[in-house]
Amino acid sequence: MKNLILLGMAALAMTACNKDNNPGSKDKVALDVSGIKATIANGTNASSNVLSKATANPWNNNAAIGIFMMNTGAVTDAGGFNRQYITADGSGSFAPAAADQTIYFPIDATKKVDFTAYYPYASSLTYGTTVTLNLSDQSNQSALDFLVANKVTGKDKTDPSVALVFTHKLARIQLTMKAGTGVAASDLAGLTIKIGQMYKKAYYGVPGMVLSAANEDLGELNFNAITDGSLYVATVVPTTSSTAPANGCPMTITLANNAGSFYYTLFGGSIIESGKQYNYTVTLNRTGLTVTGTITDWTVVDGGTVDANE
Repeated sequence: MKNLILLGMAALAMTACNKDNNPGSKDKVALDVSGIKATIANGTNASSNVLSKATANPWNNNAAIGIFMMNTGAVTDAGGFNRQYITADGSGSFAPAAADQTIYFPIDATKKVDFTAYYPYASSLTYGTTVTLNLSDQSNQSALDFLVANKVTGKDKTDPSVALVFTHKLARIQLTMKAGTGVAASDLAGLTIKIGQMYKKAYYGVPGMVLSAANEDLGELNFNAITDGSLYVATVVPTTSSTAPANGCPMTITLANNAGSFYYTLFGGSIIESGKQYNYTVTLNRTGLTVTGTITDWTVVDGGTVDANE
């Protein structure tokens, strides 16, 4: 689900120093970031709502976004390149992380500028550099979210309303575990889940903020237990027809104390789409694994019910 940031402009009160030989300084207008709607998962069932409340909100205390102000029609800096804005209390009301991070509109109102933004903030991001997203550690789902805002074009200080709409660029898999034939509910405690043929890293850079991945980064990811024995999640790199593993992504579910392992392959013959959450209900049976799934907008994708065999 898209997250809306409303960017308004607040006139900057100037001190007596503005009365010096700095013509036009009284016309400086600073960027004010407020009014963020931070709902991420628009859950259509109980499990997706649980995930939304537990892990899917990126606006934690001191969450930081990077904002760009660029010359209209170009990717050149207009005096606001990768400025860090934070929400100190997680409310979604953003302010510059430091005084030197404040973005000001050009004093000359005929000079048009464009805006875009992303989350989470990366201080190393400069023109021509690449930033790595490492998905190997799935323990902090909020930290793995990667959001990019649309570009808002042709703005100036006389037209100060700027709305940035953020979208998820990664994907998410959510598993709800159930005990079936020959498996007691107590057997699910302490189980672990891993999935293979997943990209453990992704890369992006300015100006495009487009994710890419490399075959050498394919490997296994461990699902994070949101609720032990019940709800598990992994944030993953989207695939295309050319990057999706031909034989899908093999999943292994292992009960505690090596009491049994169950197997199923996800995404066989299909791609993983950016911004989608793939929900599966997995029933463990000693005679096989039953899996059902859906897809929703985070977007959640219902994958249906599947059977995992020992």
